[in-house]
Formats: sequence, C-alpha cells, structure tokens
Amino acid sequence: MVYFYLVLMAPKKKTPINRSGVLYISHLPRWLFSEHLKSYFLQFGKVRAAKVCKSAKTGGSKGYGFVKFADEEVAQIAAEAMDGYIINKNRLKCRFLSAEECVPHIMKPGGRIKKKEPNIVSTKIISKKNRQMKKLKDFMQKYAPVQVNEPPSSIKLDSK
Repeated sequence: MVYFYLVLMAPKKKTPINRSGVLYISHLPRWLFSEHLKSYFLQFGKVRAAKVCKSAKTGGSKGYGFVKFADEEVAQIAAEAMDGYIINKNRLKCRFLSAEECVPHIMKPGGRIKKKEPNIVSTKIISKKNRQMKKLKDFMQKYAPVQVNEPPSSIKLDSK
C-alpha cells in the first residue's frame, strides 16, 4: 500500500510541448492540388496535412493554401526557404502562422460536398429555350386560341 501511495505522490515528468506549425502559402498555381503541395513540403520534415483552398462555386483553386508541420521550428525554416520560390511563373509567398493567428478548424475540409454541376453553357441554352417556349405558348393562347375538335367519325381510334 505504501508503494501505491508513493507512485501517486511522485512528481509527474514534464514532457516538452511539441506545437505543430502552420504555414500560409499564397500565389499558388491554379493546377496545384493538396497532394502536390504536400509533396513540395515533405523535403523539410513531417507534414501532418496540406490543404489548397477551393471555390465552392467552381471547385477550382483559390490560389492559397495551408501546410501543417509536426514541429514548429521546421515550419519556420520551411517558410523562410519557400518564400519567393517560383512554381510555374508564380512566386510563392509563405508565412508562418503563430498560435494566435491559427484557428482550430483551418485544416478541416469545406462545409458542403457538391455534386457534379451541369455545364453552364448547356444550362443557359435550356433556360433560353424554355423562355422562348413559354413566350410562344402565351402568344398562341392570346392571339390564336386552339379549338379542340373531335376526330371525324370515319377515323377509328384504338383505345388501349
């Protein structure tokens, strides 16, 4: 019983707090995806997550993203090294985000999952045809009312 008491009273070992570092990267090429971004920054150390922000409307890249490193020091080194790096004629701007600047949900995926959107051009054509058909129907009802006549008795209709 004494041993149990000593274990409870023993001081706990303080482990150093390992804060993860987050980078904000802007001026990304439009074709760059999260996987590409992660592979670029793996050369510096362990990357926990990488995210390229996308437009909810088009699904295309907004031109900026975030990379989360396992170590804060590695993130600072990567920010200094990759700031001004040129990818496909785009000069990247990398900035280390402090704990105060970084919000907890920064690396979570976006809110809604969008289904495949119809082609905008075909949607415009269909809506234009629908408007034209509606105008035509309104015109016909106003100026040329349709009279329904019964078919002549000589024509026999098949009823099913």
